Amino acid sequence: MIRWSIQVAILLMLLSVGFNAGLVSRQPRDLGEPAVEPNVPSGADLTVPSPKLEPREVVRIQVASLADCQVSPDALQQVYAFASPDNREVTGPLDRFAAMLLTPPYKPLVEQQQVIVGSQVVHDNLASVMVTAMDQRQGLRMFHFYLAKETEAPYAGCWMTYGVVADPAMKSIEPASPATTCI
Repeated sequence: MIRWSIQVAILLMLLSVGFNAGLVSRQPRDLGEPAVEPNVPSGADLTVPSPKLEPREVVRIQVASLADCQVSPDALQQVYAFASPDNREVTGPLDRFAAMLLTPPYKPLVEQQQVIVGSQVVHDNLASVMVTAMDQRQGLRMFHFYLAKETEAPYAGCWMTYGVVADPAMKSIEPASPATTCI
């Protein structure tokens, strides 16, 4: 019972922070005319990296697209569009990138029921944004999105994600099982 109360208290705290920071909706807000991203498999209209987008907006787009992966596999193209060139080099082509997102560390981002995108922390050309996701089993996971402002064409001046790390301190907070009674 105490564990459940702590989980509810943490969730309420995170939700209150989320309302102040802005909950992620399933659809990112309109960021202008969508276009097809170069170097990303075509077939979908995508929001492309732009110097007008702040790091938090980039993360909001990626997180909303991850949620959309459950109904549209093409949504992964949007996530990949904001992966930095260095990130793409490490994660490989889109099909390998997609397979990676379905592994345990990242799966809660795809299976999210609710998500909170925190405030951005920017230092020079680097930024981080914390994301808290509640999965289908009501478990909570925290992720750190790390972004860099690109310096080379075609993405010069654009914030792009170079890494996402699950917070080891909050590996997973699962809902407590119902209390059992012994007679």
